Amino acid sequence: MNKNVVLQLALLTLVGMPIIALVVDHYSEDRVNLAASLAGPSHPLLQLVYGLTGGAAAAAVASLTISMKFMQGISSRYVNLFGHFNLNRNEIVLISLCAGVGEELLFRGALQPFLGIALTSFIFVGMHGYYSIRSWQITVYGAVMTLIIAAIGWMSVAFGLISAMVAHTVIDVVLLHRLQESGRRQVQEED
Repeated sequence: MNKNVVLQLALLTLVGMPIIALVVDHYSEDRVNLAASLAGPSHPLLQLVYGLTGGAAAAAVASLTISMKFMQGISSRYVNLFGHFNLNRNEIVLISLCAGVGEELLFRGALQPFLGIALTSFIFVGMHGYYSIRSWQITVYGAVMTLIIAAIGWMSVAFGLISAMVAHTVIDVVLLHRLQESGRRQVQEED
């Protein structure tokens, strides 16, 4: 996979997942209401603040977890998988925005009203490959991410879907930036 494929997948996430969410919204018989979820109980500016704060805290927890000594092999694995794309800041933000908006509309906006916060979080983290019967370290990271994603699910209910989108975007920006920097250092060390 190369950078162009990653960018195309990000754009597909931004378009495809919301389309699925809109279909679920349309046929859900009022169980899903994306417009009301986006508006939320909190003002959009407060949702932005909550999302930025929650996302920064979650990104710090995820970064701390992946940087622990017992996670070194897993951290190297993710750097090898994603660190070689040589993404610039704008590409990192674009990919993160696409995932934050597209995935949250589908998972928090359309699926969570049916499945609840816990099951939606478990499925979300599982679809990202963070559970493994072969690697307890990946599963530890998956458990941490499940708690983080559950917190984002709670934020979407408590404050509104915009807060979840912003938090998800912030987490992805921080983690993708970290992977790109680690990938660059790895290339420099090999030269």
